[in-house]
Amino acid sequence: QVLAGQGWVNEALLTGESAPVAKAPGDAVVAGSLNLDGSLVVAVQRVGADTTAQGIVRLMQQAQSQRPRVGGVLDRVAAGFTAGVLLLALSAGLAWWWIEPARAVAVAVAVLIVTCPCALTLAAPAAWLTASGALARRGLLLADLSALERLCNVDTVIFDKTGTVSEDRLRLQRHWAPGGDADRLLAMARGLAALSRHPHARALAESGDAGDWFDVHELPGRGIEARDASGRLWRLGAPAWVADPPDPAARLAFGPAGAAPVLWLDLAELPRPDAAEAVAALHAAGRRVGLLSGDQPA
Repeated sequence: QVLAGQGWVNEALLTGESAPVAKAPGDAVVAGSLNLDGSLVVAVQRVGADTTAQGIVRLMQQAQSQRPRVGGVLDRVAAGFTAGVLLLALSAGLAWWWIEPARAVAVAVAVLIVTCPCALTLAAPAAWLTASGALARRGLLLADLSALERLCNVDTVIFDKTGTVSEDRLRLQRHWAPGGDADRLLAMARGLAALSRHPHARALAESGDAGDWFDVHELPGRGIEARDASGRLWRLGAPAWVADPPDPAARLAFGPAGAAPVLWLDLAELPRPDAAEAVAALHAAGRRVGLLSGDQPA
């Protein structure tokens, strides 16, 4: 929990959301978060096995230790099959003892080797663990291995948005200025954003130059402010900090401190290039497709 300080943290490791989260005194900070700017004094409330990150590790370990339903069936079949194999090998050995005693042992061993139930008892678990590991490397965590058995019956596929059907980097989606002159304000905002380390600012400044700004101050949890050549103070950051009242549709705002004009900016993750192809393939296979988004309406 934050005791003092303000800043922005990235919780994508645990939530998958690339959008930074503002933290202030009293807010909870999850282990595994990345501090993007500002200094935070935090009190550790859970350590070791009690942390959220370790909970995810336990979830994977439990999944790999479980036996899918078909695994139990295979175990029961393999038990009876093993007894039958031993009986068959013994019968073959006794038969050859009367036919040709010198070959009786070799025949019995050959029967055991040929009819060994390893394919039943070992191949399936090995395939499940291999599939679980392959999915984990692609960012998919299995809470229950039996989910692999039920994939053939799936009729609806629900995608997470960030990092799955969209890129985990933000881009400027649209901008508007109720008072006009939006393009000039955008060019100024890009220049000021180039002086900031915040992910929102970096997304805005990808195609801008720093320009002539003086007396630059970056305020954790709020944004960045600086003076232009005439000495006027401008701000870029949280909409509620730049203007009152803020526009709820904007993620960022830019304008002179305490005055108009104000430029509103909306940032969003762009769709991944292969997302449309994957969705089309699922539709062609007769599956319904849905989307879950935790930050913005999708």
